[in-house]
Amino acid sequence: IIGEHVFILEDKSNSLNFNDVVNSPDFEKSKLVVPNFGVTPSVYWIKFTVKNNTAKDNLLVELGQPIMDEIAFYYMDSTNTYHIEKAGEIMPFDNRKYNFTNYVFDLYISPKTTKTYYFKLKSSEQIQAPIYIGTIDTISQSSITNTLISSIFFGIMSVMVLYNLFVYFTVKDRSYLYYVIYISILALTQICPKGYTFQYFWPDSSWLAIHSMFLLPTLVGAAGVVFFKSFLKTKQFVPKLNITFNFLLVIYAIVIILTILRLYKVSYSIMEINAMAVSFLMLFTAAIILKKGFKPALYFLIAWSIFLFGIILWVMKDLGVLPYNNFTNYTMQAGAAIETVLLSFALAARINVYKKERLEALEEKEKKVREQNIMLEEKVKERTKELKQALTN
Repeated sequence: IIGEHVFILEDKSNSLNFNDVVNSPDFEKSKLVVPNFGVTPSVYWIKFTVKNNTAKDNLLVELGQPIMDEIAFYYMDSTNTYHIEKAGEIMPFDNRKYNFTNYVFDLYISPKTTKTYYFKLKSSEQIQAPIYIGTIDTISQSSITNTLISSIFFGIMSVMVLYNLFVYFTVKDRSYLYYVIYISILALTQICPKGYTFQYFWPDSSWLAIHSMFLLPTLVGAAGVVFFKSFLKTKQFVPKLNITFNFLLVIYAIVIILTILRLYKVSYSIMEINAMAVSFLMLFTAAIILKKGFKPALYFLIAWSIFLFGIILWVMKDLGVLPYNNFTNYTMQAGAAIETVLLSFALAARINVYKKERLEALEEKEKKVREQNIMLEEKVKERTKELKQALTN
């Protein structure tokens, strides 16, 4: 990874051409292993120089950020003439030379030579630039590892979807249906930043590829709120907070509208603030409901806390507080998988609560029937006694 050895130039007006960039004195050396520019309308240029001290002439450069709208890679041929190779989500996935979720380009550099390269990056999503140099073997091995981790995660989520869908058709409880919708969108949301939704679900749709990182987190947040309200009976236990959750659902709808209108920075900012409010309000509300004696809230508290912890680690990685590696890169997926399993346990516990409530109701009903039978027998005895007395008289 070469993040600390690259030079960065911000083009706020998107007006610089390649000759302007090559001759620009405004490049600044990166201070981060993974340069992070946030959500911005600016175009960023990245310059780096490679000296090939190996005996290989097939070195590659990998840009490990699948969710990038437009990428232009400038490389030099043997006559010192620059050529451009374009990539990004604006192009169908099948246009790529290398079938990886990350963007991979040939360096065309012979042994014992030195060349300078440029990246031009533009995106509506958060712009991060983890840049690696290696051979096809090392990049393939890294891709296999990443795919294996995401496949395990997606497999767990798929099993949970099928299991809870089966339970829904068995018990006809809407909470299970809302949960199935929630974890289905959650699974897509978690593999979207890794590029797998673009590769396998909509490889020919640039519109979905570009907008999915706005739409999927918004939809999963809204689905999570609907499930939470149904699962923990917020209307029954905390009616005032239930109204607040309805308001937060309206904000999610506004985020979708802003995304469609291409107001990406505003949309992303509102989405982040709303997601933070929803996350901590859920914890607070679950704690209140648990105090009121609804035991499934305990499962939710534990599951949601683990998921939020995974998100916090992932954000700290983005901010440069934690190192950028396979552990920090997949903490959110791990948290989501653990949350999903624990919430399935919570739903199972709620079935036990229902069974207990129904058993208590049945016992109460039987008790009333017995009491009514006793009263009826007493009345029959009294009427019989009165009748015998009447006959005697």
